[in-house]
Amino acid sequence: MSGLMTKQDPAVLRRRLCRHLVQLRGERTQREVAEALDWSPSKVLRIEGGAIGVSPTDLRALLALYGMSNPALVEMLVHMAKESRHSVASPYADVLDAEMVFYLRFEASASALRQYHPYLIPGLLQTEEYARAVIDSFADPQTPAEVRERQLEARLARQAVLGRARCHFILDESALRRRVDDDGVTMRGQLTHIVELSRRGNVTIQVLPFGAGLCRGAQWPFVLLDFPDADDDTLLYLEGRDTRVTRDDRAELARHETAFAELSSAAIPDAELPSLIAALLAERQRL
Repeated sequence: MSGLMTKQDPAVLRRRLCRHLVQLRGERTQREVAEALDWSPSKVLRIEGGAIGVSPTDLRALLALYGMSNPALVEMLVHMAKESRHSVASPYADVLDAEMVFYLRFEASASALRQYHPYLIPGLLQTEEYARAVIDSFADPQTPAEVRERQLEARLARQAVLGRARCHFILDESALRRRVDDDGVTMRGQLTHIVELSRRGNVTIQVLPFGAGLCRGAQWPFVLLDFPDADDDTLLYLEGRDTRVTRDDRAELARHETAFAELSSAAIPDAELPSLIAALLAERQRL
């Protein structure tokens, strides 16, 4: 059994472990569990929510409290806990925001992704040159070059999701027009790269034109993730001043799913993307 489990995605394992722990807790409240183990209530909440991993020692303490005495089941859950602590973000946890590290655990196992960005090309679509320009521009001046380089590596490593998930991106026209370099070379390469990615059967890229006017939900970047397991709810990742990950606020999830559908309806169809990019490239050549 352990040999098979090591092949599973860490984020999937973490979510399954969280469900097991919630079920095993039964009628006990999280506060009661925390008091019994001399933990803070927030620690139990964060473990069950997947915000933090659980160490084998803490897990064994939980299982003992819940009366789990079957050695095989205990070993299986401990193995899940160990494997779930590894993810694409793990090697870069020291150079990424905690919220981003948490989000990447989910992104790595998503079966479908919907993303809207109003002013930048999303990280999953960025070329190395564009990503480096963005990271360098937004970084604190005191950030060491080696830290920025590892942040770049993390961003490029994320792009493996494009090889297996259904991805639908909506970019604002301003993201395509905003220059990130002095000579325009980086932006020309980025625009060409977008067209190449749009030819993949699992990737849809639309553009919300200036002519679409003001659209609900168009003022902030957000991502919606869906998962292959029917028990896993859609996850919402909001970027910006109020960066956060949520899957429990059903009303907020519904608002963003509706907003994405409306943005998609107002955006230029993906089939027209190559001609739009060609026009933008020709326009840049004339400048």
